[in-house]
Formats: sequence, C-alpha cells, structure tokens
Amino acid sequence: ERVIGDLSRKADELARDLASLRHMAIATAVERYRLVSGYPPDNLDALVPAFLPAIPQDPFDGKPMRYRRKGAGYMVYSVSINLQDDQGTVSKRYYREGDYVLSVAH
Repeated sequence: ERVIGDLSRKADELARDLASLRHMAIATAVERYRLVSGYPPDNLDALVPAFLPAIPQDPFDGKPMRYRRKGAGYMVYSVSINLQDDQGTVSKRYYREGDYVLSVAH
C-alpha cells in the first residue's frame, strides 16, 4: 500500500511539474504576442502557429491547457488532480481542490 501511495504522489508531482513547464511556454508565447499586438490574446488559438506550434495539453486530463484574460493580465491553468475545471480558482489544499494556476498581472 505504501508503495502505491508513494507512486501516486510522484505521478501527481510529475504532472504538476509538467503543467508548470506548459504554463511557462504559454506565458512566453502570450508575452511575445503582446509585444506584437500591444495586448494579450483573447484565447490560446490566437497563438497558433505563429507563437506556439499547438496548444499544450493539460497533463491531468489531456485537454488543452486553460486560459482566461483578466483585464490587461491573464491566467493559464490546469485542472489539477481533481480533474475539474474550477475556472481558475487557485487550489488551497495541496492541489486536491481548485486549479493549478499561473496568473500574470500587467
């Protein structure tokens, strides 16, 4: 039982690390888009193919990573291990509820 719990925790950590890398790849593409247009895109589709070859997948559910504009800023997020899209609500309990979010304010 202990080994299974440890493996499950390691898989969660790996998925979070992968989500972090994808957050950064998307944020980099959004900032490049902003340099050209003066504002962030309304959606991630605007980044393909000029700034990203494709929209990265959420490592938790295999769907495209999520993105929401917030005024002049934006958020990129993953559903995290609860596999529910909580609309960018930040996780409060070790990612067991809420989403795994990168927020950028301008």
